[in-house]
Amino acid sequence: MALIKSIDMRPDGIFLEVKVSKSEYRYLALHNKHVVVLPMGKEMFNEELTVGKLGNSNRVMLPKRFLKKNDIKTLPKKAPATIVSIGNNKYLIVGLVSEQKGIPIFEEG
Repeated sequence: MALIKSIDMRPDGIFLEVKVSKSEYRYLALHNKHVVVLPMGKEMFNEELTVGKLGNSNRVMLPKRFLKKNDIKTLPKKAPATIVSIGNNKYLIVGLVSEQKGIPIFEEG
């Protein structure tokens, strides 16, 4: 897990100095945009999702109440996802909503 070494609050932004392991750095590599900093405590992961097998595939079940609480009306047919390993823990990160630019898509109802 990354450790925040210092927080510097300036008029032009908040700057964080972090200490990361070599395995965490491979996720960052040369990327300096689109980096998310999240706490990994129990208060961050306050929802449980049902997982299991359906036919020959594994599924993660998203309850409607969970989607409604987060103002998600529809789910994409294909969602970008990755599993991140940090130490002995593995986390599933799924992109459920993305801003689409280009040709509008019209749906019924």
